[in-house]
Amino acid sequence: MKRQSLQVELFPLKKEEILAYLDDKGILVNDYFKTYLAHPTYQEVVEKQKCLVEIVSLADMGFDREATAPQIGARAVEMGYQLPPAPLGVYLRLTLLEQEVSQDTVLSQGKSPDGAICLLSPQLEKEFTFPRSVYLRKVDQDLWLRAARFDDEYAFPLTTLFAFVTKNANESVVGSEP
Repeated sequence: MKRQSLQVELFPLKKEEILAYLDDKGILVNDYFKTYLAHPTYQEVVEKQKCLVEIVSLADMGFDREATAPQIGARAVEMGYQLPPAPLGVYLRLTLLEQEVSQDTVLSQGKSPDGAICLLSPQLEKEFTFPRSVYLRKVDQDLWLRAARFDDEYAFPLTTLFAFVTKNANESVVGSEP
């Protein structure tokens, strides 16, 4: 997948509505995502907003080999990106309904799956046992929004795709309605 920019619309959706809303749209989630969503610091979107998101590979970010979450986060900030807020994964999944099908159909394998788009959001919980971030994936014809656990030592493959905010969701987007 080439570098891609998209406008994502965020709208009010309460935590208790998110799972049913995703289900209505045919989007599957894993148990880790349910745990991630239930965390007390997961903030709901309270007003309609738009943000610009860029999807890039580690190679696009200038890495020449695998990289850890702290390295990726630091490079993203250097490049002018913002780490995506925790709820962005829901809205990005709803926006990005076309995605390359993963060649590896195993859903839980302890490594970053091919074709996944990862959102390296600020951690909701420092414990490794708690899911750290979410990723979007297409397996067969099913769209997934999954959460994953990993530590600061986990090295993401060079081909891993990440979604970062290029314009804060609270700022107005050029050409958008007020």
